[in-house]
Amino acid sequence: MADLPYSKSQQNISIVDRTTGSAAAVNANNQLEVNANLNPVLSSNVMYKDILLANAGSVEMNVNGSGTNVNFDFTPATGSTFYLETLGIIIIDNGLMTNTNFGAITGSLNQGIQLLIRSQGTEYEETIIKDNTDLLLTFTGGVGGGMPGATGFMNTDDFFNGKMTFERPIKLDGNQGDYIRIKVRDNLATLDMFRSIAHIWRII
Repeated sequence: MADLPYSKSQQNISIVDRTTGSAAAVNANNQLEVNANLNPVLSSNVMYKDILLANAGSVEMNVNGSGTNVNFDFTPATGSTFYLETLGIIIIDNGLMTNTNFGAITGSLNQGIQLLIRSQGTEYEETIIKDNTDLLLTFTGGVGGGMPGATGFMNTDDFFNGKMTFERPIKLDGNQGDYIRIKVRDNLATLDMFRSIAHIWRII
Protein backbone atom coordinates (compact mmCIF):
# COMPACT_ATOMS: atom_id res chain seq x y z
CA MET A 1 0.00 0.00 0.00
CA ALA A 2 1.35 3.44 -0.89
CA ASP A 3 1.95 5.94 1.87
CA LEU A 4 -0.74 8.53 2.39
CA PRO A 5 0.35 12.12 1.75
CA TYR A 6 0.46 12.84 5.48
CA SER A 7 2.29 9.65 6.59
CA LYS A 8 5.55 9.78 8.51
CA SER A 9 7.78 9.17 5.53
CA GLN A 10 6.42 12.21 3.73
CA GLN A 11 6.01 14.67 6.58
CA ASN A 12 7.73 17.99 6.04
CA ILE A 13 6.23 20.58 8.39
CA SER A 14 7.81 23.96 8.95
CA ILE A 15 6.74 26.58 11.49
CA VAL A 16 8.50 29.87 10.91
CA ASP A 17 8.34 33.19 12.72
CA ARG A 18 8.57 35.66 9.86
CA THR A 19 9.94 38.44 12.07
CA THR A 20 12.84 36.46 13.59
CA GLY A 21 13.43 33.62 11.14
CA SER A 22 13.12 31.04 13.93
CA ALA A 23 11.92 27.72 12.52
CA ALA A 24 10.62 24.34 13.74
CA ALA A 25 10.20 21.15 11.67
CA VAL A 26 9.19 17.51 12.15
CA ASN A 27 11.92 15.15 10.87
CA ALA A 28 11.63 11.65 9.37
CA ASN A 29 11.70 10.14 12.87
CA ASN A 30 8.64 12.21 13.86
CA GLN A 31 10.75 14.39 16.14
CA LEU A 32 10.27 18.13 16.43
CA GLU A 33 13.41 20.07 15.64
CA VAL A 34 13.80 23.78 16.29
CA ASN A 35 16.36 26.15 14.83
CA ALA A 36 16.47 29.57 16.44
CA ASN A 37 18.42 32.71 15.65
CA LEU A 38 17.98 34.92 18.69
CA ASN A 39 20.17 37.81 17.49
CA PRO A 40 21.01 39.14 20.97
CA VAL A 41 21.29 42.89 21.39
CA LEU A 42 24.71 44.03 22.59
CA SER A 43 24.65 46.15 25.72
CA SER A 44 26.63 48.79 23.83
CA ASN A 45 23.64 49.18 21.49
CA VAL A 46 21.16 49.93 24.31
CA MET A 47 20.49 53.29 25.96
CA TYR A 48 18.83 53.25 29.37
CA LYS A 49 16.74 56.08 30.72
CA ASP A 50 14.77 56.90 33.87
CA ILE A 51 11.81 59.20 33.37
CA LEU A 52 9.15 60.47 35.75
CA LEU A 53 5.53 60.08 34.70
CA ALA A 54 4.06 63.52 34.12
CA ASN A 55 0.88 65.46 33.42
CA ALA A 56 1.40 68.63 31.40
CA GLY A 57 4.99 68.75 32.64
CA SER A 58 4.15 68.22 36.31
CA VAL A 59 5.49 65.08 38.03
CA GLU A 60 3.67 65.70 41.34
CA MET A 61 0.90 63.10 41.53
CA ASN A 62 -0.50 64.27 44.88
CA VAL A 63 -3.44 65.94 43.13
CA ASN A 64 -7.23 65.87 43.38
CA GLY A 65 -8.52 63.48 40.75
CA SER A 66 -11.89 62.76 42.31
CA GLY A 67 -13.86 65.10 40.06
CA THR A 68 -11.77 64.91 36.91
CA ASN A 69 -9.29 62.06 36.67
CA VAL A 70 -5.66 63.10 36.20
CA ASN A 71 -3.34 61.03 33.99
CA PHE A 72 0.42 60.81 34.53
CA ASP A 73 2.11 59.28 31.51
CA PHE A 74 5.21 58.45 29.60
CA THR A 75 4.63 58.21 25.84
CA PRO A 76 7.49 57.70 23.36
CA ALA A 77 7.77 60.26 20.60
CA THR A 78 6.54 59.30 17.13
CA GLY A 79 9.21 57.28 15.39
CA SER A 80 10.79 55.94 18.59
CA THR A 81 10.34 52.69 20.50
CA PHE A 82 11.20 52.08 24.14
CA TYR A 83 10.98 49.01 26.36
CA LEU A 84 9.66 49.27 29.91
CA GLU A 85 11.54 47.20 32.51
CA THR A 86 10.48 48.57 35.90
CA LEU A 87 8.13 51.13 37.40
CA GLY A 88 8.91 52.71 40.75
CA ILE A 89 6.93 54.92 43.13
CA ILE A 90 7.64 57.01 46.19
CA ILE A 91 5.07 58.29 48.68
CA ILE A 92 5.95 60.61 51.56
CA ASP A 93 3.23 61.44 54.05
CA ASN A 94 3.58 62.59 57.65
CA GLY A 95 1.00 60.50 59.48
CA LEU A 96 -0.22 57.00 60.22
CA MET A 97 0.59 54.79 57.23
CA THR A 98 -1.34 51.68 58.26
CA ASN A 99 -2.12 48.81 55.90
CA THR A 100 -5.72 50.01 55.44
CA ASN A 101 -4.79 53.62 54.63
CA PHE A 102 -3.35 55.04 51.43
CA GLY A 103 -0.24 56.83 52.57
CA ALA A 104 -1.63 58.51 55.67
CA ILE A 105 -5.02 59.19 54.06
CA THR A 106 -7.54 57.55 56.38
CA GLY A 107 -9.14 54.46 54.88
CA SER A 108 -8.78 52.97 51.43
CA LEU A 109 -9.39 55.09 48.34
CA ASN A 110 -12.85 55.06 46.77
CA GLN A 111 -11.78 54.52 43.16
CA GLY A 112 -8.09 53.74 43.57
CA ILE A 113 -5.21 54.72 41.34
CA GLN A 114 -5.31 52.83 38.07
CA LEU A 115 -2.19 51.54 36.32
CA LEU A 116 -2.66 51.28 32.56
CA ILE A 117 -0.25 50.13 29.87
CA ARG A 118 -0.85 50.57 26.15
CA SER A 119 1.50 48.30 24.21
CA GLN A 120 1.53 47.87 20.43
CA GLY A 121 -1.76 49.70 20.12
CA THR A 122 -3.72 47.84 22.82
CA GLU A 123 -4.48 49.19 26.30
CA TYR A 124 -4.26 46.87 29.31
CA GLU A 125 -5.27 47.49 32.91
CA GLU A 126 -2.35 46.29 35.02
CA THR A 127 -3.90 46.88 38.46
CA ILE A 128 -5.93 49.16 40.73
CA ILE A 129 -4.42 50.26 44.05
CA LYS A 130 -6.63 51.44 46.91
CA ASP A 131 -4.54 51.11 50.07
CA ASN A 132 -1.03 50.52 51.40
CA THR A 133 -1.50 46.75 51.31
CA ASP A 134 -2.11 46.99 47.55
CA LEU A 135 1.02 49.13 47.26
CA LEU A 136 3.14 46.52 49.04
CA LEU A 137 1.76 43.68 46.93
CA THR A 138 2.22 45.55 43.65
CA PHE A 139 5.46 47.46 44.21
CA THR A 140 7.56 44.79 45.90
CA GLY A 141 11.08 45.16 47.17
CA GLY A 142 10.20 48.52 48.68
CA VAL A 143 11.16 50.14 51.95
CA GLY A 144 9.20 52.42 54.22
CA GLY A 145 8.79 53.92 57.65
CA GLY A 146 10.99 56.96 58.00
CA MET A 147 14.30 57.74 59.69
CA PRO A 148 13.73 59.22 63.19
CA GLY A 149 16.12 61.97 64.09
CA ALA A 150 17.24 62.59 60.53
CA THR A 151 16.89 65.96 58.84
CA GLY A 152 16.16 66.86 55.25
CA PHE A 153 15.26 64.11 52.79
CA MET A 154 13.80 60.97 54.44
CA ASN A 155 13.38 62.71 57.79
CA THR A 156 10.76 61.67 60.34
CA ASP A 157 8.02 61.83 57.70
CA ASP A 158 6.74 58.38 56.81
CA PHE A 159 7.53 57.19 53.32
CA PHE A 160 7.14 54.26 50.97
CA ASN A 161 9.46 53.49 48.09
CA GLY A 162 8.77 50.43 45.90
CA LYS A 163 9.34 48.98 42.45
CA MET A 164 7.33 46.85 40.02
CA THR A 165 9.46 44.62 37.78
CA PHE A 166 7.99 43.19 34.61
CA GLU A 167 8.89 39.61 33.70
CA ARG A 168 9.65 40.70 30.15
CA PRO A 169 10.27 44.23 28.88
CA ILE A 170 7.07 45.81 27.58
CA LYS A 171 7.27 47.40 24.14
CA LEU A 172 6.13 51.02 23.92
CA ASP A 173 5.84 52.10 20.28
CA GLY A 174 5.48 55.82 19.70
CA ASN A 175 3.96 55.23 16.26
CA GLN A 176 1.05 53.39 17.91
CA GLY A 177 0.51 55.90 20.71
CA ASP A 178 1.70 53.49 23.41
CA TYR A 179 2.14 54.64 27.01
CA ILE A 180 2.59 53.76 30.65
CA ARG A 181 -0.04 55.60 32.71
CA ILE A 182 -1.06 56.12 36.31
CA LYS A 183 -4.59 57.52 36.53
CA VAL A 184 -5.37 59.39 39.77
CA ARG A 185 -9.09 59.04 40.51
CA ASP A 186 -9.30 60.22 44.14
CA ASN A 187 -8.24 63.25 46.15
CA LEU A 188 -4.55 62.70 46.96
CA ALA A 189 -3.80 66.36 47.62
CA THR A 190 -3.01 65.77 51.32
CA LEU A 191 -0.05 63.50 50.53
CA ASP A 192 3.28 65.26 51.03
CA MET A 193 4.72 63.66 47.88
CA PHE A 194 3.67 61.08 45.29
CA ARG A 195 5.79 60.37 42.21
CA SER A 196 6.40 57.50 39.81
CA ILE A 197 9.45 56.76 37.67
CA ALA A 198 9.79 54.40 34.68
CA HIS A 199 13.06 52.60 33.89
CA ILE A 200 13.14 52.19 30.11
CA TRP A 201 15.59 51.43 27.30
CA ARG A 202 15.83 51.60 23.54
CA ILE A 203 18.07 50.19 20.85
CA ILE A 204 20.47 52.71 19.32
